[in-house]
Amino acid sequence: MSFASDPSGATATTCVAVCTCDRHAMLDTLLTHLPDDIGGRPLTLFVADNGRDPAGPVLDRHRGRLDIRYDRVDVPGVSPARNHVLACARDAGFEFIACIDDDEWPAPGWLSALMATARDQKADIVIGPVRADLGPGDPEWLRQSGLLDKEHLIYGSPNLLLRLAALPEDPALWFRAEFARSGGSDWEFLTRLEREGARVAFAPGALVHEHVPETRKWLRYFLLRGLREGTTFVKSDRVRGVAPARRLWRALGTMAKKTLFGIEHLLRAPFSGQWHLVRAGMDFAAVLGVLMALMGLETRGYGPKLPRR
Repeated sequence: MSFASDPSGATATTCVAVCTCDRHAMLDTLLTHLPDDIGGRPLTLFVADNGRDPAGPVLDRHRGRLDIRYDRVDVPGVSPARNHVLACARDAGFEFIACIDDDEWPAPGWLSALMATARDQKADIVIGPVRADLGPGDPEWLRQSGLLDKEHLIYGSPNLLLRLAALPEDPALWFRAEFARSGGSDWEFLTRLEREGARVAFAPGALVHEHVPETRKWLRYFLLRGLREGTTFVKSDRVRGVAPARRLWRALGTMAKKTLFGIEHLLRAPFSGQWHLVRAGMDFAAVLGVLMALMGLETRGYGPKLPRR
């Protein structure tokens, strides 16, 4: 079945949600670029904050033009924060929720483009592109590779419009707690909704830009990203109850596929750019991630690094 009924586009009750964790300057940039209103009414923004230092002072600078609803979330990790804003939006009676990360900012027309796609394609899930904000001094291989961009349909929450009626009744089945600290809950959640009948669409005009800290320009970042991709695949099968034998078979298939992809990138590197070496490293790291997940190991990517004061 499909959850789509009759998307109402610009007249739909739509809110925006942000989960934030100690990135106050980037959060301020995001809020500055959000539209003041939607369909003639103030834009409602739900903010879930589970960082060490409360973001309230940043939000106070924007309360005059935005309807900001702010909560501290005591549980660490990204999944509890995401589930909190979903629950708030659903309880407030909104039909759609648009999610954007606190290290991003939208291009003009972002929200309208997401909503128009939901209306025109009768979609329950709409995903938009994310473009890395690279400077003139950044390596050319990084720009050519597009490794930091999400310019096509990639299942994730950095630029997402979700029909709240598509949510499972049980909040425990939203962003799963098992992924709270490792990441990957958005991929698992959205692909699960699609398997259950939700309609997915891509909105190429709903562009958001993403800050790129120096640490994301290092090889270590890309290897860890590949590692997380591998662990997420296996964990997703485990939490949805895939039988152990089938889970192992699927894991072996993923390892074989990623190994072949890695070899292909190694062969292309001398002719098509050295960035293929980085892509090969990501594929081989994904193989390692699959092995780690099969052994019950995982990486940690979210949550405060120090105890909260």
